[in-house]
Formats: sequence, structure tokens, C-alpha cells
Amino acid sequence: MKNSVMAIALCRKICTIVALLLLTITYIKAVQAESKTEMPHSLQAGAAKIDISPDNQLLGGGKYIRDPLFARVLFIQSKNECAVLVEVDKALVFNSLVKGIRETLSDCKPENVFVWATHTHSANDLPFNPKGPEKAEIDLLVSKVSHAVTQAKRNLVPARMGFGTTDLHLNTNRDVFNGRYWYQGTNKAGVSDKSLAVLYFLNEQGLPIGLVMNYGMHPISYFLSDAISADFPGEASAYIENVYPGAVALYSQAASGDQNPLLSRPLGKLIGMHSQSTPLEPSDKITDPDFWSRFAIEARQNVLQEETKDRPSPPSFSKEQKDAVIEEVGKLTAAMGAILGETAIEVMRSNAGSLTKNATLFSASEVISCPGRDRTDYSIREGFDPGYVDGDDVKINVSLLKIGELALIGLDSEVYTDIVLNVKAASPLNKTAVIGLANGLANSGYIYSDQAAHSLVFQVVGSRLKPGCAEHKIVESAVSLIQTSMQE
Repeated sequence: MKNSVMAIALCRKICTIVALLLLTITYIKAVQAESKTEMPHSLQAGAAKIDISPDNQLLGGGKYIRDPLFARVLFIQSKNECAVLVEVDKALVFNSLVKGIRETLSDCKPENVFVWATHTHSANDLPFNPKGPEKAEIDLLVSKVSHAVTQAKRNLVPARMGFGTTDLHLNTNRDVFNGRYWYQGTNKAGVSDKSLAVLYFLNEQGLPIGLVMNYGMHPISYFLSDAISADFPGEASAYIENVYPGAVALYSQAASGDQNPLLSRPLGKLIGMHSQSTPLEPSDKITDPDFWSRFAIEARQNVLQEETKDRPSPPSFSKEQKDAVIEEVGKLTAAMGAILGETAIEVMRSNAGSLTKNATLFSASEVISCPGRDRTDYSIREGFDPGYVDGDDVKINVSLLKIGELALIGLDSEVYTDIVLNVKAASPLNKTAVIGLANGLANSGYIYSDQAAHSLVFQVVGSRLKPGCAEHKIVESAVSLIQTSMQE
């Protein structure tokens, strides 16, 4: 009897242990199955573009549209949040334009709407009126952008987001000191950020819905000519959009304040033909100094001449000569656009294995203040100290749009390379890009780096910023905004 009781007790213990093991195994399998289950697909994207070229009949002065100008839009939806990225083929975006666009987009928070200019110098808005464009022009552009945003929202589809970078050697530093004076030129030894960053969204078939290229280089191919053009940003966008019909490719400026195209020989010929300030004959002689140095010498001599009447008259050129140079410029511009576009495609392909279907949106901004100055002499462009008096403080808007683990930092001016490099180096997020000329226009002029404060190039000479403030405040503000976003 005693043995039977002990057997029954032992059986109960064994059964209990087996039951617990079975429950444990069932629980582990459930946890494993749950961990393998992907989060719901929350990310959607849609894109659109609209022609914003000026009316041909209103251009006048011999101007003509060489290639169309566009506003390109990328609409991003994540759960109940949305964000809108807007690129316009303009030299600048004024505060009134940004305000008007944000007011028409009631679906998204205002700070979730990022608006920037490609900075093409051939959009018929340079030289600009300090008071900004006429209200009618702003209203028309706001209306067109609003239409494009509506279309982009209709085009929303499930999307996967990617981000990648690579080096692209199309740009060069443009601040030159020849041992005697400063001028704009080609400084291959100067600081230059070669990074091309690409933010992109793919549909379920693996094809691009929309993308944003980010690179620092001035679009000046047709500057001072009669051609209206989107320049190499437009060529790059068109190249990608031809490869992927239906996709929309946006271009944004990174650190462009001190960066020009490395290859600029045809541009030099074009400026030489159209410049009225110096009698510079275009030259293809291999033994001649490059255009930039010749132009600097001529311009400096003109400034130093006391009698304006002593200056020789600029040479005249026939329409055939000008057309030939325009064609030459166009070939190089198209080539730069094609290389930029194809490199962006390669970035997408190289990073196609690290895509996300989910991304939380966060936005914030801060206005920083630095001491300002005003010039006392406006008769010179560069190479001279014009003298300054104290002026109104400079206000710079630093903005953040965080999409998942990517931080987009917006600055409302043209910024120098060292500043952008320092922002990216100090950022708590590995994926960080800086977009210049975004979300308005600061009262600063160029935002030069501390390192460049002593130079007498036109960007520094014309800037309203006093030295020693902007760089560290921008870096601190950008880092603080990103840190705040990571705590949300």
C-alpha cells in the first residue's frame, strides 16, 4: 500500500513537470512567433511635380526658356502623421512663400512642411529684390505647389524608405587667395564636402516613388545669360525621371556657400560674353590663365581706376557666337546632371538591403541670433575690406524634420562647408543631412565658417554676420533639436 501511494505521488510530480515543460515550450514558441511577425506597414509616400516656368510673353529683354522650371513634391504619411518635402527651381525661397505654402496644407503640421530652393541662378529671380517677389508671383507659386501636393497625396502608396551616401567629385572650393588678394576661383586644395546623400522611397515593386538628392554645388551654368534654366539640378532630376517614369526626383543644396562646379571653362566664356563690367575676351588657349583669375585681375583693375571713362568698352559678340557658347555650356551641364543622377541611382541600389517600412515623424525649429553688421562701402565685390558699422542682429532659422532615424536639418541661407561637416560630425544620428536655403531666407547673406572669417571673398565681404557666432550656435542648435527628437 505504501509503495502504491509513493508511486502515485511520483507520477503526479512527473506529470506536473511535464505539463510545465509543455507550457514553457508553448510560451517560447509563441514569443518566437511574435518576434518574427513584422510591425504593420505604416509608411506611405506619393510624389508629383508641376511646371513653374515664367510666362514667355512676360520675360522680355531677350530672355527665353531653355528648359522648364518645376516644383517637385514628396508627400510622406506615417500612421496619423504626414510630412511634405517641396523643392522649387528658384534661386531663393522667401519667408512669404514658405508661409503661404504651409497655410494651404492643413493636413500636416506647419513644421512638417520643408520648402527649399535648388538655387539655380537662371530662374529669373536674380538679382533679387530685398523686399521679396510681388504678392501676385508668390500667390501663383503657392497655388501651383498646393496643386502638386494634392496630386502627391492622391498618389500615396505603401513605401519603404532608404538613405545612403557616396562621394561625388563634381564640386570644388571657390575661395582663392593668390598671395596678394582674394577672389572667386577654383581652389582644389580648399575644404569641400564630396558627399552625395540620397533619401528615397520605393514602392512594393522596388521602384522609386520619389527621392531627394543632397549635394553642395552652385548651379551657375547660365548665370548672366538670357537663358532660363533649372541648371544641373534640373538635368539630374530629369535624368532619373526618364529612367524611372512616374518617379519624382528632388534636388537640395547642402554646403554650397563656398562650392562651385569643378568644371567651369564654358561658363567662363559665357560670363565673359555677357559681363558689362570688364572687357574680358573668352579664351580657349591652354596656356592662358583660367577665366576666374583673369576676371579677378580685370575687375580689380577696373575698381582701382579712378576715372570710369578710362575703362575700355566690353567687346561685342554676335548671336551666333553666343549661341555656340550656350550649346557648349549645355553639354557640360547635361553631363554633370547625368553623372549626378546616375550616382544617385547607384546609391539607392547599394543601400536597397537596408529599407524600413515604418518611420516616426518629428519636427522642431529654433531661431538663433547673432550680432549683425552693415557695410559702409558697396562699390566693390571682393578683395577689399569695405568697412562696417554695427547693424541689426541676424536671425537664422534652424529646423529639423526627423523621419525615422534620419535627421534633415534646414538652414535658411547659403552655408559654408565647415559648418555642415561639423553638424554631421556632432549629430547623435549617423543619418544626418543638411539642406541650405530651406524654409525661408535669413537676413544674414552667406553664413561663413569661423575658418573663413578672415577671407575677403564676396560671400564673406557681403555677409551681415559678425565673426565668431553663427557656426557654433548652428551646431549646438541642430544637435539639441535632434537630441530632443530622440527623447520623444
